[in-house]
Order: sequence, then structure tokens, then C-alpha cells
Amino acid sequence: MDLRSASQDFAWVSENLVELQKQYPGKFVAVANRKVIASADNWEDADRRARQVLDRESTFILEYIESGDLYAFVIPLSTQTITRN
Repeated sequence: MDLRSASQDFAWVSENLVELQKQYPGKFVAVANRKVIASADNWEDADRRARQVLDRESTFILEYIESGDLYAFVIPLSTQTITRN
């Protein structure tokens, strides 16, 4: 694997994450040369589709794209006090 290309692709994903979240929420995407070349609901399908697009010597990265939805959890504080005897 060409580490420089992979590093550039990881950086590209980070820089374009908001747009990727709009286009591919909850999907696995394959990225090569700073371009999405395949997407799927699972890792195996994204990998297979990317390999169909590229030749054997080409490299790509696979990333899971979170939906971007924010989740909040409310944890109530107990009003009871635990006492030891």
C-alpha cells in the first residue's frame, strides 16, 4: 500500500466529512485519490465494489461514515443518599 496516498485519502475524508455525512450517512465508503469510488451498507460490499473499479496495483481506504446526528443522554442524579451503618 502506498502510505502517502492513504494518508492523503484519510486527510481528504476528514476535510470533507460534513459533505460525506450528507451523501453517505451510515455507509462504508471506499476512497482512492481523494475520491469516493464505492459505497455500501457493509464493509465487505464496499471492498468488493472498490476492487471492481480499480486495477490490482491500486490502493484505497475504507471508512465508515457516521450519520452526523447528535445524540444526548440524560442521566438523572439520584436524590437518595446512600448511608453506611
